[in-house]
Amino acid sequence: MKKKILIIGQNGLIGKNLFNYFKSKKVNIHRISFESFLKKKNINNFDIIINCTSNQKFVKNKYANKNDNDLIIAKKIINLKTKFVMISTRKIYKAKFNIKELDKKEPNCNYSKNKLISEISVNKILGARVLILRISNIISMPNKNNRKLHNTFSDIFFEMAKKGYIYNNNKKTYKDFLSISKFNQIVYELIKKKFFWSI
Repeated sequence: MKKKILIIGQNGLIGKNLFNYFKSKKVNIHRISFESFLKKKNINNFDIIINCTSNQKFVKNKYANKNDNDLIIAKKIINLKTKFVMISTRKIYKAKFNIKELDKKEPNCNYSKNKLISEISVNKILGARVLILRISNIISMPNKNNRKLHNTFSDIFFEMAKKGYIYNNNKKTYKDFLSISKFNQIVYELIKKKFFWSI
């Protein structure tokens, strides 16, 4: 893949794993913190930017532009040719079996409501230059060195597994899982095959 890629977010689970995966594929990949990105001036030499960051206020509070890292990035690259990969959440949909892209959107927490607002805003700015990934629960072995905004599903999953509480026969409960290695592979293939579109 002859692309120069920048990952924003160097300490989190997704950012670290994506970086290592792309590096193993001999991709020209770089990573920086969100704070460093804001100060960086020469970003026009990157073909693709992947945002793996968020912040506590965006996760927990009602929507505000100043807390939306995706929107801030989109505005910074608006006049460039750079494409943008935004990581969103499948929680914008109503919980059910076999969620599809065009299913009804029914976010029910601040984070999912904020992500949906962010998707719409970023799409208006970048159009076909954005790839929005509405991901499910990422499963990875817990790593105490990863900086986290909150307990991840992996933390809860493995803690419950230790106690033997994994089985759930409640047919009204839906929970989807995606391993970090599979997620890395999906992102790589989507970029390789140039899957960018507007919603």
